[in-house]
Amino acid sequence: MKKSIAVLLVCLLLTSLVGCGDDITLDKRENDLVAEYIAGVMLKYSYDNEWKYTKVSNALNKYQSNGTIPPSTVIGAGSSQENSTAVSSKPSGNQSSSVNVYAALSDALGLNGADISFKSYTVGTRYPMDEYAVCFSAKDGYRIVTLEFNIKNNSGSDMVMNTASKGVTMKLDIGGKSVVQSASMLYNDIISLNKVKLAAGDSYTAVACFQVPEANASSTDITCTVYNGGQSLGTISNIK
Repeated sequence: MKKSIAVLLVCLLLTSLVGCGDDITLDKRENDLVAEYIAGVMLKYSYDNEWKYTKVSNALNKYQSNGTIPPSTVIGAGSSQENSTAVSSKPSGNQSSSVNVYAALSDALGLNGADISFKSYTVGTRYPMDEYAVCFSAKDGYRIVTLEFNIKNNSGSDMVMNTASKGVTMKLDIGGKSVVQSASMLYNDIISLNKVKLAAGDSYTAVACFQVPEANASSTDITCTVYNGGQSLGTISNIK
Protein backbone atom coordinates (compact mmCIF):
# COMPACT_ATOMS: atom_id res chain seq x y z
CA MET A 1 0.00 0.00 0.00
CA LYS A 2 2.80 2.42 0.95
CA LYS A 3 4.66 1.58 -2.22
CA SER A 4 1.56 2.33 -4.32
CA ILE A 5 1.09 5.68 -2.60
CA ALA A 6 4.74 6.59 -3.23
CA VAL A 7 4.49 5.68 -6.92
CA LEU A 8 1.24 7.65 -7.26
CA LEU A 9 2.83 10.69 -5.59
CA VAL A 10 5.81 10.59 -7.94
CA CYS A 11 3.49 10.31 -10.98
CA LEU A 12 1.44 13.29 -9.78
CA LEU A 13 4.60 15.35 -9.34
CA LEU A 14 5.81 14.49 -12.82
CA THR A 15 2.40 15.18 -14.33
CA SER A 16 2.24 18.58 -12.65
CA LEU A 17 5.60 19.50 -14.15
CA VAL A 18 5.01 18.38 -17.73
CA GLY A 19 1.34 19.39 -17.82
CA CYS A 20 1.97 23.10 -17.42
CA GLY A 21 3.10 23.70 -21.00
CA ASP A 22 5.22 26.83 -21.29
CA ASP A 23 3.61 28.60 -18.34
CA ILE A 24 6.29 27.55 -15.82
CA THR A 25 10.01 27.18 -16.41
CA LEU A 26 12.13 25.57 -13.70
CA ASP A 27 15.73 26.62 -13.29
CA LYS A 28 18.52 24.15 -12.42
CA ARG A 29 18.19 24.67 -8.67
CA GLU A 30 14.43 24.07 -8.75
CA ASN A 31 14.90 20.94 -10.88
CA ASP A 32 17.43 19.64 -8.35
CA LEU A 33 15.04 20.30 -5.47
CA VAL A 34 12.23 18.42 -7.22
CA ALA A 35 14.55 15.47 -8.00
CA GLU A 36 15.78 15.38 -4.40
CA TYR A 37 12.21 15.43 -3.07
CA ILE A 38 11.14 12.57 -5.34
CA ALA A 39 14.20 10.52 -4.32
CA GLY A 40 13.37 11.16 -0.67
CA VAL A 41 9.78 9.97 -1.10
CA MET A 42 10.92 6.80 -2.83
CA LEU A 43 13.59 6.17 -0.18
CA LYS A 44 11.04 6.63 2.62
CA TYR A 45 9.11 3.57 1.45
CA SER A 46 12.08 1.49 0.26
CA TYR A 47 12.76 -0.16 3.60
CA ASP A 48 10.01 -2.71 2.94
CA ASN A 49 12.43 -4.22 0.39
CA GLU A 50 15.92 -3.64 1.71
CA TRP A 51 17.64 -5.31 -1.24
CA LYS A 52 16.51 -2.34 -3.35
CA TYR A 53 18.33 0.04 -1.02
CA THR A 54 21.46 0.21 -3.15
CA LYS A 55 19.43 1.28 -6.21
CA VAL A 56 18.16 4.33 -4.34
CA SER A 57 21.37 5.08 -2.48
CA ASN A 58 23.39 5.01 -5.69
CA ALA A 59 21.45 8.09 -6.82
CA LEU A 60 22.21 9.84 -3.55
CA ASN A 61 25.86 8.84 -3.13
CA LYS A 62 26.95 11.69 -5.40
CA TYR A 63 26.44 14.06 -2.50
CA GLN A 64 29.67 14.63 -0.56
CA SER A 65 29.80 15.37 3.15
CA ASN A 66 29.89 18.94 4.42
CA GLY A 67 33.66 19.11 5.01
CA THR A 68 35.44 21.97 3.27
CA ILE A 69 38.02 19.89 1.42
CA PRO A 70 39.18 21.55 -1.84
CA PRO A 71 36.97 20.29 -4.73
CA SER A 72 40.04 19.29 -6.75
CA THR A 73 40.65 16.42 -4.32
CA VAL A 74 37.18 14.93 -4.57
CA ILE A 75 36.65 11.60 -6.26
CA GLY A 76 32.94 11.40 -7.10
CA ALA A 77 30.73 8.59 -5.91
CA GLY A 78 28.74 6.33 -8.20
CA SER A 79 27.29 2.86 -8.59
CA SER A 80 28.00 -0.62 -9.85
CA GLN A 81 26.55 -3.97 -8.92
CA GLU A 82 29.80 -5.86 -9.62
CA ASN A 83 30.68 -8.16 -6.74
CA SER A 84 33.98 -9.47 -5.46
CA THR A 85 35.48 -10.66 -2.21
CA ALA A 86 36.68 -7.80 -0.05
CA VAL A 87 40.28 -7.88 1.18
CA SER A 88 40.56 -7.35 4.92
CA SER A 89 43.65 -6.19 6.74
CA LYS A 90 44.46 -5.62 10.40
CA PRO A 91 46.38 -2.53 11.60
CA SER A 92 50.08 -2.78 12.39
CA GLY A 93 49.42 -1.93 16.03
CA ASN A 94 51.80 1.04 16.03
CA GLN A 95 49.20 3.75 16.45
CA SER A 96 50.91 5.79 19.18
CA SER A 97 51.40 8.82 16.90
CA SER A 98 47.65 8.91 16.26
CA VAL A 99 46.29 8.66 19.81
CA ASN A 100 45.53 12.39 20.00
CA VAL A 101 43.70 12.20 16.67
CA TYR A 102 41.32 9.60 18.05
CA ALA A 103 40.68 11.66 21.19
CA ALA A 104 40.02 14.75 19.06
CA LEU A 105 37.72 12.71 16.80
CA SER A 106 35.74 11.44 19.78
CA ASP A 107 35.32 14.98 21.11
CA ALA A 108 34.36 16.36 17.69
CA LEU A 109 31.68 13.67 17.29
CA GLY A 110 30.28 14.46 20.72
CA LEU A 111 31.07 10.99 22.05
CA ASN A 112 32.12 11.99 25.54
CA GLY A 113 33.43 9.03 27.49
CA ALA A 114 33.96 6.91 24.40
CA ASP A 115 37.33 5.72 23.10
CA ILE A 116 37.79 5.42 19.32
CA SER A 117 40.47 3.24 17.75
CA PHE A 118 41.28 1.98 14.26
CA LYS A 119 40.12 -1.60 13.74
CA SER A 120 40.74 -2.69 10.12
CA TYR A 121 40.09 -1.80 6.51
CA THR A 122 38.49 -3.60 3.60
CA VAL A 123 38.66 -3.23 -0.17
CA GLY A 124 35.88 -4.44 -2.47
CA THR A 125 33.19 -3.54 -4.97
CA ARG A 126 30.78 -2.85 -2.13
CA TYR A 127 30.55 -2.61 1.65
CA PRO A 128 29.49 -4.69 3.45
CA MET A 129 29.85 -7.79 1.30
CA ASP A 130 27.01 -9.77 2.92
CA GLU A 131 24.58 -10.99 0.27
CA TYR A 132 21.41 -9.35 1.54
CA ALA A 133 22.91 -6.48 3.51
CA VAL A 134 22.20 -2.81 2.93
CA CYS A 135 25.40 -1.78 1.18
CA PHE A 136 27.40 0.98 -0.47
CA SER A 137 28.49 0.11 -4.03
CA ALA A 138 31.46 1.17 -6.17
CA LYS A 139 31.10 2.57 -9.66
CA ASP A 140 32.93 1.06 -12.64
CA GLY A 141 36.70 1.33 -12.35
CA TYR A 142 36.54 2.06 -8.62
CA ARG A 143 36.68 0.15 -5.36
CA ILE A 144 35.17 0.91 -1.98
CA VAL A 145 37.92 1.30 0.62
CA THR A 146 36.32 1.17 4.05
CA LEU A 147 38.02 2.07 7.31
CA GLU A 148 36.49 0.36 10.32
CA PHE A 149 36.69 2.03 13.73
CA ASN A 150 35.96 0.58 17.15
CA ILE A 151 33.97 2.81 19.49
CA LYS A 152 34.02 1.67 23.12
CA ASN A 153 31.78 3.21 25.75
CA ASN A 154 33.97 3.75 28.82
CA SER A 155 31.69 6.38 30.35
CA GLY A 156 30.10 4.06 32.91
CA SER A 157 26.60 4.75 31.61
CA ASP A 158 24.67 4.06 28.42
CA MET A 159 25.01 6.59 25.60
CA VAL A 160 23.12 7.46 22.43
CA MET A 161 25.37 8.35 19.49
CA ASN A 162 24.27 11.15 17.15
CA THR A 163 27.09 12.38 14.91
CA ALA A 164 25.33 13.59 11.75
CA SER A 165 25.39 17.31 12.59
CA LYS A 166 28.93 17.52 13.96
CA GLY A 167 30.66 18.67 10.75
CA VAL A 168 33.24 15.87 10.77
CA THR A 169 34.63 14.34 7.60
CA MET A 170 37.76 12.49 6.48
CA LYS A 171 40.19 12.48 3.56
CA LEU A 172 42.05 9.34 2.51
CA ASP A 173 45.48 9.53 0.90
CA ILE A 174 46.11 6.22 -0.82
CA GLY A 175 48.70 5.39 -3.44
CA GLY A 176 49.29 9.07 -4.21
CA LYS A 177 45.56 9.85 -4.62
CA SER A 178 43.53 12.04 -2.24
CA VAL A 179 39.91 11.00 -1.82
CA VAL A 180 37.26 12.71 0.30
CA GLN A 181 35.01 10.46 2.36
CA SER A 182 31.91 9.51 0.40
CA ALA A 183 28.46 10.31 1.70
CA SER A 184 26.87 6.97 2.49
CA MET A 185 23.55 5.95 4.00
CA LEU A 186 24.96 3.07 6.01
CA TYR A 187 23.47 2.95 9.49
CA ASN A 188 26.98 2.66 10.98
CA ASP A 189 28.66 5.47 9.00
CA ILE A 190 30.81 7.12 11.67
CA ILE A 191 29.87 10.67 10.64
CA SER A 192 26.12 10.07 10.36
CA LEU A 193 25.19 7.88 13.33
CA ASN A 194 21.58 8.50 14.27
CA LYS A 195 20.27 7.51 17.70
CA VAL A 196 22.59 4.52 17.95
CA LYS A 197 22.52 3.15 21.49
CA LEU A 198 25.74 1.91 23.08
CA ALA A 199 25.59 0.34 26.51
CA ALA A 200 28.25 1.03 29.12
CA GLY A 201 31.30 -1.13 28.48
CA ASP A 202 30.13 -2.24 25.02
CA SER A 203 31.86 -1.64 21.68
CA TYR A 204 30.49 -0.67 18.29
CA THR A 205 32.00 -0.85 14.79
CA ALA A 206 31.57 2.35 12.77
CA VAL A 207 32.91 2.93 9.26
CA ALA A 208 34.11 5.55 6.79
CA CYS A 209 33.80 4.70 3.08
CA PHE A 210 35.82 6.06 0.15
CA GLN A 211 35.42 5.69 -3.62
CA VAL A 212 38.99 4.94 -4.77
CA PRO A 213 40.19 4.36 -8.36
CA GLU A 214 40.92 0.67 -8.84
CA ALA A 215 44.55 1.39 -9.71
CA ASN A 216 45.11 2.97 -6.28
CA ALA A 217 42.85 0.84 -4.11
CA SER A 218 45.37 -1.98 -3.57
CA SER A 219 48.08 0.36 -2.29
CA THR A 220 49.28 -0.08 1.29
CA ASP A 221 50.53 3.50 1.41
CA ILE A 222 47.52 4.87 3.30
CA THR A 223 46.87 7.74 5.69
CA CYS A 224 43.60 9.33 6.77
CA THR A 225 43.21 12.98 7.80
CA VAL A 226 40.28 13.91 10.02
CA TYR A 227 38.55 17.30 9.68
CA ASN A 228 36.02 19.16 11.77
CA GLY A 229 34.41 22.23 10.24
CA GLY A 230 37.16 22.29 7.63
CA GLN A 231 39.96 22.30 10.23
CA SER A 232 42.34 19.34 10.45
CA LEU A 233 42.26 17.36 13.70
CA GLY A 234 45.28 15.29 12.68
CA THR A 235 46.24 12.30 10.58
CA ILE A 236 45.82 8.59 11.25
CA SER A 237 48.82 6.72 9.89
CA ASN A 238 50.10 3.13 9.90
CA ILE A 239 46.95 1.88 8.18
CA LYS A 240 48.17 -1.47 6.87
